[in-house]
Amino acid sequence: MNVRGKINSQDNHFSLPLASPTYHPEDEIVRNYRGLENLSFTYISDADSLSRLILDVFEIEAEPVTTFSFSRTDFSLAGTYVMANLAVEVIYDGQKFKLDLHQFLTSMTPAVCGRELLGVSKVDGHIDVTRHESSALVSSRLERPQGHLLATGVFRPDVYHGEQGKSITERVGVRVIPSLKAGTAPDIFEVTRFTSESWGAELWTGAGTVNFTGASDIDPIHWAPVKKLLKCSYTIGGKSKTTIHSSPKPIRP
Repeated sequence: MNVRGKINSQDNHFSLPLASPTYHPEDEIVRNYRGLENLSFTYISDADSLSRLILDVFEIEAEPVTTFSFSRTDFSLAGTYVMANLAVEVIYDGQKFKLDLHQFLTSMTPAVCGRELLGVSKVDGHIDVTRHESSALVSSRLERPQGHLLATGVFRPDVYHGEQGKSITERVGVRVIPSLKAGTAPDIFEVTRFTSESWGAELWTGAGTVNFTGASDIDPIHWAPVKKLLKCSYTIGGKSKTTIHSSPKPIRP
């Protein structure tokens, strides 16, 4: 005698595997992060080169403000992980947003959450952020695959700014769910919106350098070259929250 499966198809399911979802349903709208460490390089990039990484529904300024950062999350609903992120300020529907172009993570859990819900391009990576006792410098490196160097950063903490207040950033993503029929448009192709709030971190600014090796066209983050470095910063002990807006906008009718 056959036995029917016991997972109810009429329930609201959020992620696979159905019997033990990768992320919890309560994680669908708001996500919280604690113990954040972030090494960030903000710079002006080359608009023509950078535009090769950006969907045509977005625009960038002639001197696009771009950020490449290395960060560590001590704990969150997506666990503990290290991330490298390339982001740029874009214009969409007449408003300015931050668009995360390429994220690398040491854990697949936040990668699955971010792609399915936020529409952020997330892949695996080998990432290291190190505070050096002998020199007081902070260094970082990104490899993909391990041993194949894509980017490095180094920072010297020159000025301490104390604990920071709340900062709010409006962001957009591109959510893509492919069709099962070859050669056809994706079943879901839409712009998502979400809000990032951060607070409580101690901030240092100082001298620094970020470098892209250009060693892989599979991960072409070197298409966002540094023309003019604007700011180098390092924060530690921060908290953040991401709130997802529930009304994505289809890219195709």
